[in-house]
Amino acid sequence: MTTKIPELTAKAPRYLQLANLLIRDIQDGKYPIGSMLPGEVDIAAAAGVARQTAREAIRCLLDRGLIVRRPGIGTIVKSLGAPARYVQSVGDISELFQHSDFQRYARETRLVIGSRSDLRLDDSTAALIGSRTGRAWIRLDGLRYDDMSEAPLAAVEIYLPAAYSAIITQIGEEKVPVYSLLESKCGVEIQSVRQRLRAAGASSATAKTLGIRKSSPILEIQRHYVGVDGEPVEFTISRYPADRFDYSMTLERDMGPQR
Repeated sequence: MTTKIPELTAKAPRYLQLANLLIRDIQDGKYPIGSMLPGEVDIAAAAGVARQTAREAIRCLLDRGLIVRRPGIGTIVKSLGAPARYVQSVGDISELFQHSDFQRYARETRLVIGSRSDLRLDDSTAALIGSRTGRAWIRLDGLRYDDMSEAPLAAVEIYLPAAYSAIITQIGEEKVPVYSLLESKCGVEIQSVRQRLRAAGASSATAKTLGIRKSSPILEIQRHYVGVDGEPVEFTISRYPADRFDYSMTLERDMGPQR
């Protein structure tokens, strides 16, 4: 069985550290080719991590071709080596906001909240957020400004469960991401962030808010923040005029762990 994760680093999330430990165990012969890999419950217990973390680590091994799932049998080790692949260089949630534009976004811009709405989620909003119909949430609408310009950088919608209303007054007052307030003030632990980017045309409301023409090209970024229990703890939509925001990312080749 794999050993407990010895030392957490700031540059790799727990599931990647566990995946690397499992790869090392496979390459060291603890799990030979053709043998069964323990299930996620056993791996999580042995490594001292959440079951979701073990599940994501196993998924990494599946993606790299080291293991294969056999219905009715289990997970079988099929390879000792992980082929080289390209991965995003953003390793964890903290790094996401320390990278290039995100560092400027968090530290050198200001968020001005214009309105608050208390919601009981209808079917469409619940589906958008990933929560359940009828649950109590709060919606904040605001504008994000670059300190170098008077024009708004983005129109922002922030959705939070009503249980976290205590941090509302601090949003925009402190130049930190909302998820940081959730963690430091509410004791929330973020397990994952799912991000979706899409090109769109500005609606009438968005165009008026941002001072652009209707149907002008915008970049829309949606982010779902999920806690360790699998429940959403924050959802945001940011809409940027095409000429006011650049998004860049570095990809690095992951050669797998070195023996």
